[in-house]
Amino acid sequence: MVDPGAAGHVVRLLSRRKLLGLLDELEAGPWGAATQMLPPGIEPGPDWGWLPGQARRSPAGLALIRYGAGGSGRLAVAPPFPVLSSASGCGPGPLRERLSERVTVGIILLRLGRYAVGAARDETLAVAKCGSRYVKGAHRAGGQSAKRFQRNREKWIREFFDEACEAARTRFAQVEEPIDWLVLGGDRHTLGQFMKRCGYLAELSERRVPWLAPTRRPGRAELDEAVGFAWSSRVYEPA
Repeated sequence: MVDPGAAGHVVRLLSRRKLLGLLDELEAGPWGAATQMLPPGIEPGPDWGWLPGQARRSPAGLALIRYGAGGSGRLAVAPPFPVLSSASGCGPGPLRERLSERVTVGIILLRLGRYAVGAARDETLAVAKCGSRYVKGAHRAGGQSAKRFQRNREKWIREFFDEACEAARTRFAQVEEPIDWLVLGGDRHTLGQFMKRCGYLAELSERRVPWLAPTRRPGRAELDEAVGFAWSSRVYEPA
């Protein structure tokens, strides 16, 4: 994906494989490259002023890369998993090390009535489960009938959340390694309600990645797409 930014920048969503290939090209260039890793909460200096605000305040932190003659070429990368500490190095080594770490990612895609959960290790889906449960939409009439319907609907939603929560618990328990990061996909409001209802996920809440996976209709196909999304990075460069 390439998006020409309004503030003089371009942003691309690159898979891990493509980004590692780009880093190899930069390192093999005649001038090499240098990298600075910034954890979330630390913004780049004024010479990176072309970066849009959402990139400067990236909830995953940033990898700032200078390359070319005199470091005139610049890339800013928001990695898929948050930067944990500051680091600098010649070449793109610090970022390459972060991208090459072997991690286990839990994935939950959720929209009212449908869910898909799975766990992936190093971009390979190890376990998966998809399911659905009927949740009727809004009631158009008023009065006691509407109140009764609303109580029933809240009950249906709780039962749906409980089923999705149990699916996540059982599937995540089937992988040998602990879940390092949690990726969610769906409507933010619905996901917020689900996270409050699903007590099992309380211990994983601090390991949520900041990006929501694109989710239209949770199922196996979108779960496979979410695996690639989970390991993708946002790459910013001047327009």
